[in-house]
Amino acid sequence: MRATSTVVMHYAACPECGRIYVSGGTTTTYSQKKDPSNIDREAGKGRTIDVSA
Repeated sequence: MRATSTVVMHYAACPECGRIYVSGGTTTTYSQKKDPSNIDREAGKGRTIDVSA
């Protein structure tokens, strides 16, 4: 499985002194399912061997 993540940081300003600070964040992760044609190939790996001398 392959996953992609993104992070968005949220900023705010202190009302008393005006300094900017990180007030939080949001993370998002997207997962991609395996391609069905690759699953068949991966399932067959290591099951047979072709040898010639």
